[in-house]
Amino acid sequence: MHLKDMLKKGLGDSYKESKENEIESSMCELIERVFNTRTLLHFAHLSTKSYAAHKALGDMYDAIVDNVDEIAEVYMGKFGLLKDLEVEACKVPSDIIRHIKEEAQWVDENRMFICKGYKPVDNLIDGLLATYSRTIYKLENLS
Repeated sequence: MHLKDMLKKGLGDSYKESKENEIESSMCELIERVFNTRTLLHFAHLSTKSYAAHKALGDMYDAIVDNVDEIAEVYMGKFGLLKDLEVEACKVPSDIIRHIKEEAQWVDENRMFICKGYKPVDNLIDGLLATYSRTIYKLENLS
């Protein structure tokens, strides 16, 4: 093999590994974002004066942890353990509904990278998005 071919192969392997890490980081980012949102929801749940909002936010912060836990377990069963998960300190946004909508949009736009083409994970992401949509409905129409 020529040096040029060896360099190409080496760069290709490095590029492939970099892309795999980038894709894995999408799953890590999903988990981190959901746990961050869960905390924000809990804080908003504790500070609302609306009983309907209190219930909707409480239902959501319980549900999304179960949703993302199942997504992560199925993903790791296929692709292996995740590393380097982090959650930053957070402050409740002034508009929790907008935050929920933005998070749902991020999940939907990045689902291809998150699931790596694995249908069982993609299907579970539908459940997470349904939780976001159901809560938006309750907060916008029932509180």
